[in-house]
Amino acid sequence: MIPRHRLALATAALVAAVAAIPARAQEPATLKFAFMPPPQSPYIAQAIAPWKENVEKASQGAVKIEIFYGPQLANYNNVLDRIGNAVVEIAYGIFGNLGNQFPDPNVTILPFESEDAETPSVALWRLYAQGLVHFDAARPLALFVFPYSSLHASKPVHTLEDMKGIKLGVFSRQLGEMTELIGGTPVSLQPTDVYQSMSRGVIQATLIGWAGVPTFKLQEVAPQHLDAPLGNSPGFIVMGKPAYERLPDVGKRAIDAYSYETFSRAMGQSGDRQANGARGFIGGMAGQSVYRLAPAEEARWRKQLQPISEEWVKATPNGAAILAAYRAEMKKIRAEK
Repeated sequence: MIPRHRLALATAALVAAVAAIPARAQEPATLKFAFMPPPQSPYIAQAIAPWKENVEKASQGAVKIEIFYGPQLANYNNVLDRIGNAVVEIAYGIFGNLGNQFPDPNVTILPFESEDAETPSVALWRLYAQGLVHFDAARPLALFVFPYSSLHASKPVHTLEDMKGIKLGVFSRQLGEMTELIGGTPVSLQPTDVYQSMSRGVIQATLIGWAGVPTFKLQEVAPQHLDAPLGNSPGFIVMGKPAYERLPDVGKRAIDAYSYETFSRAMGQSGDRQANGARGFIGGMAGQSVYRLAPAEEARWRKQLQPISEEWVKATPNGAAILAAYRAEMKKIRAEK
């Protein structure tokens, strides 16, 4: 039998040894982020990767964000279902792919309201923060807009009369309505189909943001570029509400510190850099023409497209107040610059 005093000494030594072992750090909460474009997307390098790095660092190891590219875990049509079913914790999406479930953010699609992406992105977030724009399906981390749609055609378009007889490729109901108001015939298709459709003469023009021109090589079939601000499509980055609530306080503080208006602005700024770079690249190429509407002609286009805004206001609950607040916020944001 071991003497009692030796047993006490051995027990004390064992306790001391265990106490000397560093406590194992708690495993970080891994958040799966569904991002449908490829990893080469400028939004990754210019906005999302810096946000991810900042959040992970500020969380002191409590949060790890893993980005899944393409349709591995979600696509544009089922993204909110994937968030709701906890397949992913964070996701990127486009409101236009959700039908008319969330009409409020579509205030940004109205033509001739903004000539950049940063200003309406910040304005959209501020309207959400004020309770004027509603999006309750998940916790928004950023609400932003893509660069405005312009008209890219196989022949010059300087006036409304030039639009007569033009078949124009569109990607949404709103763009189709816009096409009809300015005298064209809308043809519904996907952005990836525009090049072939134009090269075969099925369409003669399309409405798309500047970044889409070199992406789909549209300058080869559409060398005429009417640079008019014909509305910004809204997008989002959201997090599942339960996923956020499960985070430790340090993780929540990290998300809060780098998301919301800050993240929305960064996404808008990235869109502007993409659009400005594409416009400059295309404009510097031989055989390409980039031009704006003459002031008097722009006034005609604004008047012709006014029904788009009027219809949106009538169809959207509290639409008039949302549009007025959107314009007021953009005026404030421009004054802040």
